[in-house]
Amino acid sequence: MAPRPPSADLKLHLSDYIRLSWILCIVVIKTTLALLAVPFTTKKAPGLTRHLMYTALRAFTAHADSRLEQGLVPGTEESYEDYCRIYKCKPRFEILEDGTRAYWMGSKTARNVMLYLHGGGYAFPISNLHFKFLHFLLDDVNHKDTDALSILVLHYDTTPFGTYPRQLAQSAALLNYVRKTLGIPANRLFVSGDSAGGNLVMSLLSHLMHPHPDHSVPTVELDKGEKLKGAALICPMTSFDLGADSFQRNKSLDVIDGRAGLRWVNAYLGGKPHDPYNEPACTPEGWWKNLASVCRDVYHLIGGNEVMLDHEVLCYKKIEKEWAGEGEIRVEIIPGEGHVACATDLQGGYDKEDIKTYTAVRDWFKMEVQT
Repeated sequence: MAPRPPSADLKLHLSDYIRLSWILCIVVIKTTLALLAVPFTTKKAPGLTRHLMYTALRAFTAHADSRLEQGLVPGTEESYEDYCRIYKCKPRFEILEDGTRAYWMGSKTARNVMLYLHGGGYAFPISNLHFKFLHFLLDDVNHKDTDALSILVLHYDTTPFGTYPRQLAQSAALLNYVRKTLGIPANRLFVSGDSAGGNLVMSLLSHLMHPHPDHSVPTVELDKGEKLKGAALICPMTSFDLGADSFQRNKSLDVIDGRAGLRWVNAYLGGKPHDPYNEPACTPEGWWKNLASVCRDVYHLIGGNEVMLDHEVLCYKKIEKEWAGEGEIRVEIIPGEGHVACATDLQGGYDKEDIKTYTAVRDWFKMEVQT
C-alpha cells in the first residue's frame, strides 16, 4: 500500500462531519461528568487539567475511526514544516532508497545523533506536540554544548497505509543509511521513541540480535565490537494484551482508551500474528541476552498512571534479567504521570519543568552525550 496521501486528499465528507459532531457531543458530556465527579472520586486524579484533557482524548479516540483520525490531523511532513516555520529553521531531510524521508532537527555535524521513531498507535503521523517536546529536549541538552546532539525523525508509514513489518523495514533502512551513507558510526547513535515508536525501537533492537524472517526488512549488520550508544524507550507499547490489571486500575487516570488501543493494534498487524518483534513483553526466554552486544545503554521511562504500566514493567524485568554487558540498563517510573506525558501534557499548558517524564528523559540524555 502507498504511504499516507497528502492531507488535501484525505478530506472528510458530510457524513464524517455528522459523525464527528456526535463524537464531540460525547466528549463534552464525558468531560463535564468527569469534572462534576472530581469531588467524589476516591482515585487521585493527575491534576484537574490533566484529568479533563485525558478524559476528552479518551472519549474521542474511543469513538473515532481511522478515517476521522487521518482526516483531522496534518501529515508528518506538514508538521515538520510547521516546526521549521515556528522555530525559524531551514527544513533539511534525507531520502532513503524507497523514498522514505527522515527530517533533521539540530546540526547535521553534531557528535551524537538520535534516530527518533514517534508514537501515535502507528495510526497518527507525528504531531506538533512531538516536535515541541523534541525541540525542548534538543535545546536543553545542547544548552552548554551546541554540537552535543541532533535528531533525525523518521517519516514512517502509518496505518492503514502501512502495516507490520513495513515500519520496522523503514527503521532498519534508516539505520543502514545513517551508518553507510552518512558515515555516522553506531557508537554515536541513539535510537529513541515513544509509545508505538518505543515499540518500534524494541523491534529494531530485536532485529539487530535476531534478523527478522520477512525479507522486506533489510538486514543491519554491525561491525565486530560495534554497538549503538543508547536506546531510550519512552512509555513503549510492549504488549497487545488489554487484560492487565493496570488497564482497569488506571483507566480513568491515563490518556489511552482500551477500545482505541485494540483498533490501532489490529490496524497495525493487518492480520499478521503476534510475535517477539512486535510484542516485546512476550518474548521467549533468552531473547534479550545479547542486547548489550548491540546497544551500550538502555533507558526505560514509564508513567506511573499508565494503563500499560504492568506490561512495561514485565518487559523491563525480562530485559534486566537477561542483561549481560558493561553498559547500563535503567528504568524510571514517574508517579502521577500518564502515557507520554513529556509530549501530551504540553498540550495542557504545563511547563516542561513541571513534567517529570520530560525532565527525566532530558537528564538521561544530558548524561549520555557526555560519555
